[in-house]
Amino acid sequence: MQQPSNSISGIRNSIFIGSLALYLGAIHFSPSIASIASILLLINAAWHFNENIHIKSLSIAQTLFISVFFVSMGISMAHGCALNQLMPKFLVRLPVVFLPSLMSFVKHRNLVLSKYWYVFALPIFWLSIASVLNYALHYNFLSQMVLESKPLPIYSNVYHIEFSVIISLVLLVLLSWKIENHELKMGGTHFYFYLIFGGLFIALHVLSARTGLLGFWSGVMFMVWNYRRRLSLKYILVVAAVMVAIAFVPSVKNRIVNTVEDLRAVTHKEDLNDKSFGQRWEAWGAIIYAGKKNPLFGVGQCNIENTMQQSFDELKSNLDAENRISPHNQYLQWFIELGLIGMVLWIVAMAFTVYTARKWEIPLFIFSIALAIGMSIMFESLFERQAGILAIIVSLCLISSNKLITNPKMDA
Repeated sequence: MQQPSNSISGIRNSIFIGSLALYLGAIHFSPSIASIASILLLINAAWHFNENIHIKSLSIAQTLFISVFFVSMGISMAHGCALNQLMPKFLVRLPVVFLPSLMSFVKHRNLVLSKYWYVFALPIFWLSIASVLNYALHYNFLSQMVLESKPLPIYSNVYHIEFSVIISLVLLVLLSWKIENHELKMGGTHFYFYLIFGGLFIALHVLSARTGLLGFWSGVMFMVWNYRRRLSLKYILVVAAVMVAIAFVPSVKNRIVNTVEDLRAVTHKEDLNDKSFGQRWEAWGAIIYAGKKNPLFGVGQCNIENTMQQSFDELKSNLDAENRISPHNQYLQWFIELGLIGMVLWIVAMAFTVYTARKWEIPLFIFSIALAIGMSIMFESLFERQAGILAIIVSLCLISSNKLITNPKMDA
């Protein structure tokens, strides 16, 4: 599809790019501004879908997402949930409903988002570096917090797990752009790209939320595997050496120790009140126990909390009331809320969108982002928080961007 050549089209493109950058940057200090940015993105996406509804692949993908959204709402209402109870949660999820149209807008309008890489990366870079410096200044105290399964403080209103996922996905996008030979310069030099990328890489591992680390390295392993025949032994050894060296970063090392202790406590059925993974394990058990009673259609959005608490009691969980947490697993979140039917529908919608994106000739690196998201939602319910939805939308939009075509003579 050819991009319309008129002033309105150019304005729409500019508003889209600005809204996407504002969406990613504002979430850290003002969720309301981020919401306004998301509304602008949704208006653009709906407009784009209406203009291009004749594109079969887009029409199917977008209709599938809209259908799953309303089926989810219908299942919850059938379980007795009032519309006013459902709206807050479903409004959070609304932006992801137009994910196919957002990705299509980027691709079919030939947007080259890599030209603005620093606009997307710099806000996260400054927040991350400030948080790392704070960790260094209070090293002993905060290291003990990590050993006790406590999160390190960050200079953002975003929950620390979602913050780590945002960093990991932005890093994967930057890395994929670099591999594709995008022109990632700032001030006429590549220095600032390496500085910002390196700072984000260090911050991800120093702040060390396990969900973000799992997502990032899953995506990197896909890239390495996909390029295994083109990579020399030198680069493979560098990746391996970096992974080994990371294990000696103090916060990562403490997180590894903490994880081993968590797993030991779970396997030995010890007190799990101070174990973050242990609390998740108990929550997962409660969901599976409850889900067996309503396997096909779940219990509905408004009944999750009461159902889980009842399951904790029936299973005689030793967790204190304040430690009986929500699922922290999107697959199980869908299962308890919507049953196997709803869970499968959401997974199919996401998988079909990635498949459709490849038909639009979006780079193969989309699988790195999809894998990172798929692994991350095993340990965090990203679809239940504004920042989680943002991480999914922004990363998939950025990876949908066209490759920047440069003049080889100018690059020499």
